[in-house]
Amino acid sequence: MTDFIVYKDNTGKPLEDIIKNGTKAVVLSGTTTVTFNMRSAYNNILKVDNAPVDIVSPSHGKISYTWEPADVDTQGEYYGWFTVTDNSVSYDTPEFLVIVAEHQPGLRTKTGAIYQAAKSFLPITWERLEESEHFGDKQLQNKVEIAKLSLLGVEIPVDDENNLDIRVAAYIAKIAVLSVIPAGKDYWAAMAVSKTTTGTDESVSYPDRIDMLEQLHDQLVDEIAKDRDDISELIDLPSIRRSNSVPSVSDGTDEGYITPNPHINFRDYGFAIRGNNTIARNAVRGRYW
Repeated sequence: MTDFIVYKDNTGKPLEDIIKNGTKAVVLSGTTTVTFNMRSAYNNILKVDNAPVDIVSPSHGKISYTWEPADVDTQGEYYGWFTVTDNSVSYDTPEFLVIVAEHQPGLRTKTGAIYQAAKSFLPITWERLEESEHFGDKQLQNKVEIAKLSLLGVEIPVDDENNLDIRVAAYIAKIAVLSVIPAGKDYWAAMAVSKTTTGTDESVSYPDRIDMLEQLHDQLVDEIAKDRDDISELIDLPSIRRSNSVPSVSDGTDEGYITPNPHINFRDYGFAIRGNNTIARNAVRGRYW
């Protein structure tokens, strides 16, 4: 199965394929059943779960799946596969890419508020990357999606980004920009080489753009570090807060895995072994019993 493109909310064009064993079509018997599964390209959450598939031509292994409205209601990239079952024996076909596209500018990619906020930090570089055959708006949006997922821990649809606190959205945008800056530097570096070989003097401006991106990187790193605690409070994610706590230490008499206090009993910096009373301390004292 090659990549399959279906447009959002379009259920009229079925998904058709031929079940094969290597390069040969599999003959599907009268007891054979086929189901279709589809998951997000970025996780294992099923969008379609064992939906029944029509067997169009059993002798040629040809099958057809009719989309349900819920299957194609969300733009994005997915992986699909078929499960073939005969006489209680099942096997899965290799996964194939399914793109649920929208009629919008760009490479089938829907962008939102965070994308636009990120773009505002480096508009010229961002636009060049959008137009680049080596990057494009699809990859830029992927950077935004990764930034959202890394901070929030869940996928947030583009349409729901406007529901986020604007400070959280701006913070995510900064994280996304940090991941885009290396591609921007690479773009301008390549442009400088290209222009230099043509004998023009335009290459003089490209190192300046690279320097500007490096300065922007340092600026955003500082801002992200400064705002981390405030943002963690807004989204209730204690895992990203800086910790000022001090690890618990032992007074040297504790049994278990609490670290002895090195300021009190430095030479006794050893491990008590649970379940074996004949071993007192480890090799710090050079004794084993």
